[in-house]
Amino acid sequence: MRPIDQDDAISILSIILHLLLLIMIITVTLYLFMYFPGEEPKGLYVRAIEVSRGTMQVAGDPLGYSSVPRETDGVVILPSVHNEEAIGAVRVSFSPVIGDIAVDINKISVFLYQGDEKIRLTPSHQSPLSSGEWMVLHRRESRIIRETGDRSTIGLGESFDILIVLPGPLVSGDRLRLSIFLMPDTAIPIERSIPHRVAYTTLLSP
Repeated sequence: MRPIDQDDAISILSIILHLLLLIMIITVTLYLFMYFPGEEPKGLYVRAIEVSRGTMQVAGDPLGYSSVPRETDGVVILPSVHNEEAIGAVRVSFSPVIGDIAVDINKISVFLYQGDEKIRLTPSHQSPLSSGEWMVLHRRESRIIRETGDRSTIGLGESFDILIVLPGPLVSGDRLRLSIFLMPDTAIPIERSIPHRVAYTTLLSP
């Protein structure tokens, strides 16, 4: 049996490398075709929500703040009515289910339901936060993916909170009903009952 010389070994190695490259190209092409079939980049672009509706999730239970003026994370909250026994503001935390996500803050929409009425709340980017307004705060970027400098975009793997000051306070027995759109036509619904006892901060469990 003839021993394999150096040229033959190089040829075999070259064939193997070309096969591996071909397999990698086919794999990447199939991935792009399956998940991003001819779509254009959008201002609010949450790729996996379009496929599975599961890229972002509510992290834990929303936190309710009693309807009194206060400051949290450098933001002053000014409820419409002073009532220590009612919920005047709500804080909702979001975290990515997977890392392939970028959210345009300017295109997030927050709606509150009061009976059959659907109220669109007003975005704000500065303190104080008055009744009927909301803002993104307390962003926590991924340790792997660092901040790009564009603070209007929630980057890949970044968790964040949305602070909402309700148009009017909710008392024990009322229901909090929110729809938060991180992208058009894809709402994250939140519905909680206001507990019998409202503290300065109250965890709004299901």
